[in-house]
Amino acid sequence: KDLQIGARRAILNDISPIAYHISKIFNSNLDVPTLDNVLVDFKKSINKEVGELYKTEYKGNKYSFNYLVWSEMLLCNSCDSELNYHHLTSDYENNTFSEILICPKCGTKQKRTEANPLKETVYDEYLNTTIEQIKYVPVHINFSANKKRLNKRPDEQDFKLAFSDLTNENDKYVPINSIIVGDKSSDPFRVGVRNIHQFYSPRIRFFLKTYLSLVNSEKYKPYNDFLIFTLTAILPKLTRMNRYMPKHGSRALVGPMANTLYIPPMYVENNPLDQLDFQANKILKAFVSNHSQNIGQIGSATNLVNIPDSVIDYVFIDPPFGANIMYSELNQITESWLNLKTNNKEEAIENKSQHKGKFDYQNLMLKAFRELFRILKPGKYMTVQFSNTSAAVWNTIQNSMNQSGFIISNVITNDNTRGGLHAMLGPTAVKQNLIINCFKPIEIITHENASNSNSIIDITFELLRHLPISV
Repeated sequence: KDLQIGARRAILNDISPIAYHISKIFNSNLDVPTLDNVLVDFKKSINKEVGELYKTEYKGNKYSFNYLVWSEMLLCNSCDSELNYHHLTSDYENNTFSEILICPKCGTKQKRTEANPLKETVYDEYLNTTIEQIKYVPVHINFSANKKRLNKRPDEQDFKLAFSDLTNENDKYVPINSIIVGDKSSDPFRVGVRNIHQFYSPRIRFFLKTYLSLVNSEKYKPYNDFLIFTLTAILPKLTRMNRYMPKHGSRALVGPMANTLYIPPMYVENNPLDQLDFQANKILKAFVSNHSQNIGQIGSATNLVNIPDSVIDYVFIDPPFGANIMYSELNQITESWLNLKTNNKEEAIENKSQHKGKFDYQNLMLKAFRELFRILKPGKYMTVQFSNTSAAVWNTIQNSMNQSGFIISNVITNDNTRGGLHAMLGPTAVKQNLIINCFKPIEIITHENASNSNSIIDITFELLRHLPISV
């Protein structure tokens, strides 16, 4: 008989609340036609509330802008005059962009890092106190008119709208918790950002709290999960971490710097209504099949106490790799809008701020692999995605898998080519992304049976049965 793929019933486990939130929605049985109508209506509602804030005037007509650029302000290191970083380095007419600022007052040439940051003291209405921060101002607007993209410098009305964040009853939806002091926190601290809400420009904060007030209204409450999911999809495009690099021309919007909390000297305020429209349409297209039989849970793989022994048919794991990515630190911005945060006690990473070194990482990975070994059925497979170039991390992963009882059957690269096992399992075999396939043996090797010749023969035959066959 022809082989058929059976129903997939998966347990989706992650220590991160935002990862759980994403998997929960993607594995829900959604009524796409109904949600399509809801999104159309919701976009009309949010546009009615904030649409005018994202318009600019040009030759007597109003146009929705695509994005606005904010620039860091500096002080000349010679005469202390104010320097607008964007205006002094970006010449769009002649298509020239320089790293050198020339002070209009004294003529001193200096790099941005040689000038002094201009700091200002402002009143933070969310914290009800004054804060010191580096001064940023609106400097450049990109908008569409008559099917053309045009640019302009912000006028007085544009300045006024850019700082529109009216205090109202919706302030309760804005997370104001302090940033976790960690390996990545020095970047936002440099510009005076110490709380989550400060990662967003004023007008974006107003959009976000208005969005959440609508989501929690009686009209849209039945669709709360999906609308929050859509919000989390656009949040990365709304932070002050989105870099603007005009020297790249049409590709000037280069997005956030990967795996950091870096706020650049020039950042982009994207039009959130455009982002909502783009992401909402993309999300709905993704729900082409029903995975509602899958379940999700928040938790560490080091403690899967709710899953009995030897009941899982297959495990796929894409674990953290040493100090590669500081997940809980980076996720705190988005997770704050869910009013949840990662419990990083069992987060398997190397992190100085969490006082976790290589030994701590190895112990956490070993605990996780032992739990995965426990719940997997004998003779069944686990696949490990490996994405790191550190030989030490590679050795840690291999040792942890072996110590927990798994037997590695083969290792392949992401381009579907395969080397010899010794070449792929060597201490320096980390030049590219790897897929490690291993299995839980039917007979577990112990000190008692390790010297038993029959056990050794049985295990050898089992290993041979699990090796891939090339035709």
